[in-house]
Amino acid sequence: MDLMEAVVRRRSYRLPFREEPISEEHLNVLLEAARWAPSPFNIQPWEIALITSPEVKERIARLTERAIQKQFRDPKHLSLVARWTRLTREEWEEKSDGVLIDDHLKLPGFVDRRLLRPLVDNLDKLSLIGGLVGKLPAKGFGDLIRGAPLLMLFLLDRSKPSPGENGWVWTVMSIGAMVQNVHLAATSLGIGVQYVNAALESPQDRAELRDILGLPEKFEPMTLLRLGYVGEERPTSVRRRIEPMRF
Repeated sequence: MDLMEAVVRRRSYRLPFREEPISEEHLNVLLEAARWAPSPFNIQPWEIALITSPEVKERIARLTERAIQKQFRDPKHLSLVARWTRLTREEWEEKSDGVLIDDHLKLPGFVDRRLLRPLVDNLDKLSLIGGLVGKLPAKGFGDLIRGAPLLMLFLLDRSKPSPGENGWVWTVMSIGAMVQNVHLAATSLGIGVQYVNAALESPQDRAELRDILGLPEKFEPMTLLRLGYVGEERPTSVRRRIEPMRF
């Protein structure tokens, strides 16, 4: 698979993975791709934690479930979820952004998705019962974490600051480049990747994640991925057409 094919085929894989662990050969490819990411002044302000222990995955799954339920109690969060939720494939393709509701909720085939528009438009009102409403998606996501052969946590080493007034941005961008390298390498190997960031939204949850792994405070959790070999089904996606400003 060449580079542009990997770029176009890369997806967030939201389905269960196959059970077999990622091979050492493929894991080494992912890590090699990660370490060649660019960074300001080549400071390489990162560390990676690989998580395969069922006990640790269980604790992270529970942390994520609590975080998702907390999000369902937040009207602002629900309002933004509603803004970017597309109910039909036609709407999704027309707008060329957002997420298709069927990729996130298991709805019966006979349900007319268009009839859900009033509910989606008033999703923020569900925050009043968010703790109950959020239990099912939280449990579903938690189970995906438990069943993932590998979790990969990207950490920013705050003891390695970048020169420049905007140095924080440059170091964060380098972590993003590192994550993208892993995404593309994984795609080329038939490995699926999904972000697991609900438990990284708040400082308190990030601190708990550090405690789970016994990490020093200098490491800031930036991105958590679940990885595994994918089945035959590959999710689709859409993109806006880029029309750059030219000067």
